Amino acid sequence: MKMNNKSSPDFFSGATSYLTEGIPGVGGTLKSEYSHFKVIEMMDPVPDKGEHVALTCTREGMTTQDVLKRLASVFSLKSKNLLGHAGLKDKEAITTQTFSLPLGRNYPLDKVRLTLEESFPELCSVSLQKRETKIKIGELKGNSFEVLLTNLNNNSDDLLEKLTPIINKIKEFGFPNYYGPQRFGDKGDNAERGKAVWLGEEKVRSPWLKNFLLNSYQSKLFNQWLSKRVQEGHLKDIFDGDVVLSPGDSRPFLYGEERGLTLEEKDLLIVTGPLFGKKMILPKGAPLEREESLLKEEGLSLNDVRMFPLYGSRREAWIKVPDLSINLEREGLLFKMTLPPGAYATSLLREFRKST
Repeated sequence: MKMNNKSSPDFFSGATSYLTEGIPGVGGTLKSEYSHFKVIEMMDPVPDKGEHVALTCTREGMTTQDVLKRLASVFSLKSKNLLGHAGLKDKEAITTQTFSLPLGRNYPLDKVRLTLEESFPELCSVSLQKRETKIKIGELKGNSFEVLLTNLNNNSDDLLEKLTPIINKIKEFGFPNYYGPQRFGDKGDNAERGKAVWLGEEKVRSPWLKNFLLNSYQSKLFNQWLSKRVQEGHLKDIFDGDVVLSPGDSRPFLYGEERGLTLEEKDLLIVTGPLFGKKMILPKGAPLEREESLLKEEGLSLNDVRMFPLYGSRREAWIKVPDLSINLEREGLLFKMTLPPGAYATSLLREFRKST
Protein backbone atom coordinates (compact mmCIF):
# COMPACT_ATOMS: atom_id res chain seq x y z
CA MET A 1 0.00 0.00 0.00
CA LYS A 2 1.23 3.50 -0.83
CA MET A 3 1.56 6.06 1.93
CA ASN A 4 -1.28 8.54 2.32
CA ASN A 5 1.14 11.44 2.49
CA LYS A 6 4.68 12.11 1.40
CA SER A 7 7.24 10.66 3.75
CA SER A 8 8.21 13.04 6.51
CA PRO A 9 11.67 14.59 6.51
CA ASP A 10 14.22 12.57 8.46
CA PHE A 11 15.16 14.59 11.54
CA PHE A 12 18.27 13.15 13.21
CA SER A 13 18.35 15.79 15.95
CA GLY A 14 21.91 16.39 17.11
CA ALA A 15 23.50 14.07 14.52
CA THR A 16 25.65 16.10 12.14
CA SER A 17 28.59 13.78 11.39
CA TYR A 18 28.96 10.68 9.23
CA LEU A 19 31.35 7.80 9.82
CA THR A 20 31.70 7.66 6.03
CA GLU A 21 32.15 11.43 5.60
CA GLY A 22 33.38 12.35 2.12
CA ILE A 23 32.06 9.20 0.44
CA PRO A 24 29.07 10.10 -1.80
CA GLY A 25 25.71 8.60 -0.93
CA VAL A 26 22.74 7.63 -3.08
CA GLY A 27 20.01 9.82 -1.58
CA GLY A 28 16.77 7.97 -2.09
CA THR A 29 13.35 7.77 -0.49
CA LEU A 30 12.44 5.74 2.58
CA LYS A 31 8.94 4.35 3.15
CA SER A 32 7.27 5.51 -0.06
CA GLU A 33 5.13 2.40 0.53
CA TYR A 34 4.53 0.46 3.74
CA SER A 35 5.98 -2.65 2.09
CA HIS A 36 9.29 -0.85 1.60
CA PHE A 37 10.02 -0.96 5.34
CA LYS A 38 9.46 -4.29 7.08
CA VAL A 39 10.48 -5.05 10.65
CA ILE A 40 10.03 -8.28 12.58
CA GLU A 41 10.52 -8.34 16.33
CA MET A 42 12.64 -11.27 17.54
CA MET A 43 11.56 -12.66 20.92
CA ASP A 44 12.99 -15.45 23.05
CA PRO A 45 10.62 -18.44 23.37
CA VAL A 46 8.73 -18.85 26.66
CA PRO A 47 6.62 -21.72 28.10
CA ASP A 48 3.06 -21.80 26.76
CA LYS A 49 1.31 -21.27 30.09
CA GLY A 50 0.41 -18.45 32.45
CA GLU A 51 -1.87 -15.50 33.22
CA HIS A 52 -1.06 -13.51 30.07
CA VAL A 53 -1.85 -14.05 26.40
CA ALA A 54 1.07 -13.36 24.05
CA LEU A 55 -0.29 -11.99 20.79
CA THR A 56 2.10 -11.82 17.84
CA CYS A 57 0.63 -9.98 14.87
CA THR A 58 1.46 -8.00 11.75
CA ARG A 59 0.03 -4.59 10.95
CA GLU A 60 0.66 -1.51 8.83
CA GLY A 61 -0.12 2.18 9.25
CA MET A 62 -0.51 1.97 13.04
CA THR A 63 1.80 2.98 15.86
CA THR A 64 2.44 0.69 18.81
CA GLN A 65 0.35 3.05 20.94
CA ASP A 66 -2.53 2.79 18.43
CA VAL A 67 -2.51 -1.00 18.78
CA LEU A 68 -2.30 -0.89 22.57
CA LYS A 69 -5.29 1.46 22.84
CA ARG A 70 -7.35 -0.63 20.45
CA LEU A 71 -6.53 -3.92 22.20
CA ALA A 72 -7.39 -2.43 25.59
CA SER A 73 -10.76 -1.34 24.21
CA VAL A 74 -11.50 -4.61 22.40
CA PHE A 75 -10.80 -6.72 25.51
CA SER A 76 -12.36 -4.24 27.98
CA LEU A 77 -9.13 -3.62 29.89
CA LYS A 78 -9.10 -0.53 32.11
CA SER A 79 -5.87 0.88 30.69
CA LYS A 80 -3.50 0.21 27.80
CA ASN A 81 -0.74 0.27 30.42
CA LEU A 82 -1.91 -3.17 31.55
CA LEU A 83 -0.69 -4.58 28.24
CA GLY A 84 2.96 -5.36 27.66
CA HIS A 85 5.25 -4.77 24.69
CA ALA A 86 9.00 -4.76 24.12
CA GLY A 87 9.30 -1.36 22.43
CA LEU A 88 7.84 1.14 19.97
CA LYS A 89 7.70 0.23 16.29
CA ASP A 90 7.29 2.27 13.12
CA LYS A 91 3.88 3.40 11.92
CA GLU A 92 4.96 3.79 8.29
CA ALA A 93 5.94 0.15 7.89
CA ILE A 94 4.77 -3.45 7.89
CA THR A 95 5.55 -4.46 11.44
CA THR A 96 5.40 -7.79 13.26
CA GLN A 97 5.31 -7.36 17.03
CA THR A 98 4.28 -9.25 20.17
CA PHE A 99 1.96 -7.89 22.88
CA SER A 100 0.92 -9.42 26.20
CA LEU A 101 -2.65 -9.16 27.50
CA PRO A 102 -3.54 -9.94 31.16
CA LEU A 103 -6.65 -12.01 30.39
CA GLY A 104 -6.18 -14.75 32.97
CA ARG A 105 -4.91 -18.30 32.99
CA ASN A 106 -8.22 -19.83 31.88
CA TYR A 107 -9.10 -17.38 29.08
CA PRO A 108 -9.46 -19.50 25.90
CA LEU A 109 -7.11 -18.64 23.03
CA ASP A 110 -9.87 -19.49 20.54
CA LYS A 111 -11.98 -16.75 22.11
CA VAL A 112 -9.09 -14.28 21.75
CA ARG A 113 -8.74 -15.16 18.07
CA LEU A 114 -12.48 -14.83 17.41
CA THR A 115 -12.63 -11.47 19.18
CA LEU A 116 -9.73 -10.17 17.09
CA GLU A 117 -11.31 -11.38 13.84
CA GLU A 118 -14.55 -9.60 14.69
CA SER A 119 -13.27 -6.42 16.36
CA PHE A 120 -9.69 -5.87 15.15
CA PRO A 121 -9.48 -7.36 11.63
CA GLU A 122 -6.61 -5.02 10.67
CA LEU A 123 -4.25 -7.34 12.52
CA CYS A 124 -3.05 -10.25 10.40
CA SER A 125 -0.80 -13.31 10.75
CA VAL A 126 -2.00 -13.63 14.33
CA SER A 127 -0.21 -16.13 16.58
CA LEU A 128 -1.32 -16.78 20.17
CA GLN A 129 0.09 -18.51 23.23
CA LYS A 130 0.07 -18.12 27.00
CA ARG A 131 2.95 -16.70 29.07
CA GLU A 132 3.58 -16.14 32.77
CA THR A 133 4.60 -12.47 32.78
CA LYS A 134 3.86 -9.14 31.16
CA ILE A 135 6.28 -8.29 28.34
CA LYS A 136 8.65 -5.53 29.43
CA ILE A 137 10.35 -2.79 27.41
CA GLY A 138 13.57 -4.18 25.94
CA GLU A 139 12.52 -7.82 26.38
CA LEU A 140 13.56 -8.91 22.90
CA LYS A 141 16.61 -10.32 21.14
CA GLY A 142 16.54 -7.76 18.36
CA ASN A 143 14.74 -6.74 15.19
CA SER A 144 15.02 -8.10 11.66
CA PHE A 145 14.73 -5.46 8.92
CA GLU A 146 14.04 -5.52 5.20
CA VAL A 147 14.18 -2.01 3.73
CA LEU A 148 13.84 -0.90 0.11
CA LEU A 149 15.42 2.46 -0.70
CA THR A 150 13.83 3.93 -3.84
CA ASN A 151 14.29 7.00 -6.08
CA LEU A 152 18.07 6.79 -5.91
CA ASN A 153 20.36 9.53 -7.17
CA ASN A 154 22.34 6.86 -9.02
CA ASN A 155 20.73 3.75 -10.50
CA SER A 156 23.68 2.51 -12.55
CA ASP A 157 24.50 -1.19 -12.76
CA ASP A 158 27.79 -0.59 -10.93
CA LEU A 159 26.09 1.17 -7.99
CA LEU A 160 27.03 -1.53 -5.48
CA GLU A 161 30.65 -1.24 -6.55
CA LYS A 162 30.51 2.52 -5.93
CA LEU A 163 29.09 1.84 -2.46
CA THR A 164 31.90 -0.59 -1.59
CA PRO A 165 33.90 2.01 0.44
CA ILE A 166 30.85 2.64 2.66
CA ILE A 167 30.14 -1.08 3.01
CA ASN A 168 33.75 -1.85 3.92
CA LYS A 169 33.91 0.92 6.52
CA ILE A 170 30.72 -0.26 8.19
CA LYS A 171 31.96 -3.86 8.17
CA GLU A 172 35.14 -2.66 9.91
CA PHE A 173 33.68 -0.18 12.41
CA GLY A 174 29.95 -0.81 12.56
CA PHE A 175 27.83 2.34 12.36
CA PRO A 176 27.25 5.24 14.78
CA ASN A 177 24.39 4.31 17.10
CA TYR A 178 22.45 7.54 16.56
CA TYR A 179 18.84 7.81 17.63
CA GLY A 180 16.75 7.89 14.46
CA PRO A 181 14.05 10.31 13.30
CA GLN A 182 11.29 8.15 14.82
CA ARG A 183 12.45 9.52 18.18
CA PHE A 184 12.10 13.18 17.17
CA GLY A 185 8.69 13.41 15.49
CA ASP A 186 7.35 14.45 12.10
CA LYS A 187 8.29 18.08 12.74
CA GLY A 188 11.63 17.28 14.37
CA ASP A 189 10.71 19.32 17.45
CA ASN A 190 10.24 16.60 20.07
CA ALA A 191 13.67 17.21 21.62
CA GLU A 192 13.14 20.94 22.06
CA ARG A 193 9.68 20.28 23.46
CA GLY A 194 11.25 17.81 25.88
CA LYS A 195 13.68 20.46 27.09
CA ALA A 196 10.78 22.90 27.51
CA VAL A 197 8.85 20.29 29.53
CA TRP A 198 11.86 19.74 31.78
CA LEU A 199 12.31 23.48 32.36
CA GLY A 200 8.59 23.92 33.07
CA GLU A 201 8.02 26.00 29.95
CA GLU A 202 5.52 23.53 28.45
CA LYS A 203 2.85 21.56 30.28
CA VAL A 204 1.89 18.10 29.04
CA ARG A 205 -0.99 16.19 30.63
CA SER A 206 -0.27 12.74 29.26
CA PRO A 207 2.38 10.95 31.38
CA TRP A 208 3.33 8.83 28.37
CA LEU A 209 3.82 11.85 26.09
CA LYS A 210 5.72 13.74 28.78
CA ASN A 211 8.12 10.84 29.23
CA PHE A 212 8.49 10.42 25.46
CA LEU A 213 9.38 14.10 24.98
CA LEU A 214 11.91 13.98 27.83
CA ASN A 215 13.46 10.89 26.24
CA SER A 216 13.66 12.76 22.94
CA TYR A 217 15.71 15.54 24.51
CA GLN A 218 17.91 12.97 26.24
CA SER A 219 18.40 11.30 22.84
CA LYS A 220 19.34 14.56 21.13
CA LEU A 221 22.09 15.15 23.71
CA PHE A 222 23.42 11.65 23.09
CA ASN A 223 23.42 12.27 19.32
CA GLN A 224 25.37 15.50 19.87
CA TRP A 225 27.94 13.67 22.00
CA LEU A 226 28.29 10.89 19.43
CA SER A 227 28.45 13.28 16.47
CA LYS A 228 31.40 15.07 18.07
CA ARG A 229 33.13 11.75 18.68
CA VAL A 230 32.61 10.68 15.06
CA GLN A 231 33.79 14.06 13.76
CA GLU A 232 37.03 13.72 15.74
CA GLY A 233 37.62 10.20 14.40
CA HIS A 234 37.20 8.52 17.81
CA LEU A 235 34.10 6.37 17.27
CA LYS A 236 35.78 3.20 18.56
CA ASP A 237 38.71 4.71 20.45
CA ILE A 238 38.59 4.33 24.22
CA PHE A 239 40.26 6.74 26.64
CA ASP A 240 40.99 6.47 30.35
CA GLY A 241 37.87 7.59 32.18
CA ASP A 242 35.45 6.51 29.43
CA VAL A 243 32.46 4.44 30.53
CA VAL A 244 32.50 1.14 28.64
CA LEU A 245 30.61 -2.13 28.27
CA SER A 246 31.74 -5.68 27.68
CA PRO A 247 29.79 -7.45 24.89
CA GLY A 248 26.73 -9.16 26.32
CA ASP A 249 27.01 -7.34 29.67
CA SER A 250 24.61 -4.52 30.55
CA ARG A 251 26.72 -3.22 33.46
CA PRO A 252 28.91 -0.26 32.43
CA PHE A 253 32.21 0.48 34.15
CA LEU A 254 35.07 2.97 33.95
CA TYR A 255 37.87 2.16 31.55
CA GLY A 256 41.16 2.08 33.42
CA GLU A 257 39.54 0.71 36.57
CA GLU A 258 38.55 -2.71 35.22
CA ARG A 259 40.03 -5.79 36.81
CA GLY A 260 40.87 -9.20 35.40
CA LEU A 261 40.26 -8.52 31.69
CA THR A 262 42.55 -10.13 29.14
CA LEU A 263 43.96 -8.11 26.23
CA GLU A 264 41.48 -9.86 23.93
CA GLU A 265 38.58 -8.88 26.20
CA LYS A 266 39.78 -5.28 26.31
CA ASP A 267 39.79 -5.18 22.51
CA LEU A 268 36.08 -6.04 22.54
CA LEU A 269 35.02 -3.25 24.91
CA ILE A 270 32.43 -0.78 23.63
CA VAL A 271 32.55 2.89 24.61
CA THR A 272 29.24 4.37 25.78
CA GLY A 273 27.70 7.82 25.61
CA PRO A 274 25.47 9.70 28.04
CA LEU A 275 21.74 9.35 28.44
CA PHE A 276 21.71 12.07 31.05
CA GLY A 277 19.74 11.50 34.23
CA LYS A 278 20.02 11.45 38.00
CA LYS A 279 21.38 7.88 38.20
CA MET A 280 23.69 7.90 35.15
CA ILE A 281 27.28 6.70 35.66
CA LEU A 282 29.65 9.59 34.99
CA PRO A 283 33.00 9.24 33.21
CA LYS A 284 36.19 10.75 34.60
CA GLY A 285 38.95 13.01 33.33
CA ALA A 286 38.82 14.22 29.73
CA PRO A 287 35.65 12.21 28.87
CA LEU A 288 33.84 13.90 31.76
CA GLU A 289 35.02 17.31 30.55
CA ARG A 290 33.55 16.55 27.10
CA GLU A 291 30.16 15.73 28.59
CA GLU A 292 30.25 18.83 30.79
CA SER A 293 31.10 20.91 27.71
CA LEU A 294 28.11 19.45 25.88
CA LEU A 295 25.81 20.41 28.73
CA LYS A 296 27.32 23.90 28.91
CA GLU A 297 26.43 24.46 25.24
CA GLU A 298 22.83 23.70 26.24
CA GLY A 299 23.00 26.13 29.16
CA LEU A 300 23.07 23.24 31.64
CA SER A 301 25.39 21.68 34.21
CA LEU A 302 25.86 18.33 35.92
CA ASN A 303 23.94 19.70 38.89
CA ASP A 304 21.00 20.37 36.56
CA VAL A 305 21.21 16.80 35.24
CA ARG A 306 20.80 15.44 38.76
CA MET A 307 17.37 17.09 38.74
CA PHE A 308 16.40 15.55 35.38
CA PRO A 309 13.19 13.50 35.88
CA LEU A 310 14.65 10.41 34.14
CA TYR A 311 17.06 7.95 35.75
CA GLY A 312 19.56 8.04 32.91
CA SER A 313 21.89 5.34 31.61
CA ARG A 314 24.63 4.76 29.03
CA ARG A 315 24.23 3.81 25.36
CA GLU A 316 26.69 2.02 23.07
CA ALA A 317 28.44 4.35 20.64
CA TRP A 318 28.46 1.93 17.71
CA ILE A 319 26.66 -1.15 16.41
CA LYS A 320 28.08 -4.03 14.38
CA VAL A 321 25.98 -5.47 11.53
CA PRO A 322 27.45 -8.91 10.75
CA ASP A 323 24.54 -10.04 8.55
CA LEU A 324 24.13 -6.87 6.45
CA SER A 325 23.21 -7.65 2.84
CA ILE A 326 22.53 -5.15 0.04
CA ASN A 327 21.10 -6.00 -3.36
CA LEU A 328 20.30 -3.80 -6.34
CA GLU A 329 16.67 -4.43 -7.31
CA ARG A 330 14.58 -3.00 -10.14
CA GLU A 331 12.97 -0.48 -7.75
CA GLY A 332 16.07 0.42 -5.74
CA LEU A 333 18.47 -0.88 -3.09
CA LEU A 334 17.21 -3.66 -0.82
CA PHE A 335 18.85 -3.78 2.63
CA LYS A 336 18.49 -6.75 4.98
CA MET A 337 19.96 -6.86 8.48
CA THR A 338 19.38 -7.76 12.10
CA LEU A 339 19.94 -5.11 14.76
CA PRO A 340 19.98 -5.31 18.57
CA PRO A 341 17.24 -3.71 20.69
CA GLY A 342 17.29 0.08 20.56
CA ALA A 343 19.29 0.38 17.32
CA TYR A 344 17.77 2.20 14.34
CA ALA A 345 17.88 0.90 10.77
CA THR A 346 17.40 4.51 9.64
CA SER A 347 20.71 5.42 11.31
CA LEU A 348 22.52 2.74 9.32
CA LEU A 349 20.83 3.83 6.08
CA ARG A 350 21.81 7.44 6.80
CA GLU A 351 25.43 6.52 6.00
CA PHE A 352 24.36 5.28 2.55
CA ARG A 353 21.94 8.11 1.77
CA LYS A 354 23.87 11.23 2.86
CA SER A 355 20.67 13.22 2.29
CA THR A 356 19.85 14.10 5.91
